[in-house]
Amino acid sequence: MYVWYPTKSFDFRPMKQAKADGDDRYDWYEAKLLDFLVWQDGGEVRLPNPPSSTSSSSSNGSSSSSSDLVTVPDAWTSLGPWSAVDKQMLATFHEYRQHAAQKSAVVVPRPVEKSSTGKQENGEERKATIVFGLMLHDDVPKFQAQWQALFSEEHYYVIHLDKHLEEKNAPLPPAGAAGTAAAAAEAEAKKEKDVQRREGILAIIAGTPLSSPAASVWDRVHVVEESASIDSLWGDITLVYTEVLLWLRLNQQLSHWEWDYLINLSGSDIPVVPLDAVAEYFQPYLATASAPAARGTGSTSWIYSHNNTNEFRQTYVLPEKEAHKLIVAFDLRQNETNFGRYRARVNMTRLLGCTQWHVLHRTMLERLVSTPEVEGFLYSMKHTSIPDESFFASAAQWLVDRHPEELSLRPQDLRYVKEIRYRNLAAKGELREMMQEARRRHVLFARKSNSALITCVYTNRLMGFNHDCSVFNSTGEFPSDALYDEPQPRPADAKDAE
Repeated sequence: MYVWYPTKSFDFRPMKQAKADGDDRYDWYEAKLLDFLVWQDGGEVRLPNPPSSTSSSSSNGSSSSSSDLVTVPDAWTSLGPWSAVDKQMLATFHEYRQHAAQKSAVVVPRPVEKSSTGKQENGEERKATIVFGLMLHDDVPKFQAQWQALFSEEHYYVIHLDKHLEEKNAPLPPAGAAGTAAAAAEAEAKKEKDVQRREGILAIIAGTPLSSPAASVWDRVHVVEESASIDSLWGDITLVYTEVLLWLRLNQQLSHWEWDYLINLSGSDIPVVPLDAVAEYFQPYLATASAPAARGTGSTSWIYSHNNTNEFRQTYVLPEKEAHKLIVAFDLRQNETNFGRYRARVNMTRLLGCTQWHVLHRTMLERLVSTPEVEGFLYSMKHTSIPDESFFASAAQWLVDRHPEELSLRPQDLRYVKEIRYRNLAAKGELREMMQEARRRHVLFARKSNSALITCVYTNRLMGFNHDCSVFNSTGEFPSDALYDEPQPRPADAKDAE
């Protein structure tokens, strides 16, 4: 057994060493290990007040709640224990299935196969329509800088605001009654900050300039209500749940939106080309009724994968997320666990390494949310470390293997990030390299813009905007043409950090 402390430069120590270092939770960890290794449960899981997305009165409103008792498929009963957030995901899928069964009409997505003409029936070029799925963990100014570069009335936006938008890796609280009181006070202060951030972000969206006074920004923007949002944490299944929640919204109450591709973004991602160029990149893959795609080409999605054919992540437990912010990992072979044996039963033993960031065609997304084996696969990953770097490519490839006439997958990321350097776009030379890559049409977005100022300055230069970046300049320093300099060697003691 191991304890992994993300707050300490990803310190990964054997459990016994952690005990020797004064970690008094060793017995708790051992008990937690036994909890899921010997888990046995019946087929019913009570879902406490699952949020009802279909009853939302508006894209940014609140929703009603109800209680329900869901019968878990026999194949999933060994995938517990079920945490509160697991039950929330079960409830959301349960509601989606009920909605799908009750729909009186099926919404047929616009086809996006490769065509010989790329034109509509009237002969005009048809650009791809994008849904941007934003998963935000950051502050209001950073979102403001990103939003002014990202919003277009030609595309759609589905947004999840994390329940806690800052201090994701807070230090452990002190022990005893003083620690309990301090933790309660800190939680209350954070709650107030979170409310202010949500209100600030919603105000920025509501104030978005539009071409027509009669238009409403909420016709193209959907923000998951606070009651249904998820408190996600790095290295945890909650990161995957957050995106799957957006998928379900797109296929449920937002099914009337007409779109071609979903591009998921974090609050630190920026476009490196104008949005028209993003849409044009996918235009060769669009089809029309008069120019259907050739059989076998499939609807294309983009997910980078290094095609690892072995299961490479440790099994882990994440205890008391709000209090401890650490990961407990157990170095077990997956086939020794219930969830590994479940994957073997549905022939999902091939786990592919990937990034969390991708471009999904609408047909792929609909398959992902409507296939029971994929939902079970999702729950089987909840005790696997860093599941967001395995789930997406593995599930997508499994579907492609079964529907080659309908789906296809390209192993490309389409994003700029330099893992071997600072992982920070403010480093010298980053802007120059991004511009070179964009000219080669290798990338559409860049990751790791860690400040509102960098986001504003870079998108001005890359996309031709003239936004006032001085409003984000709190330090008195301003990026200069030195950003075009060649990158400097990375110090030997520099550490990567998410």
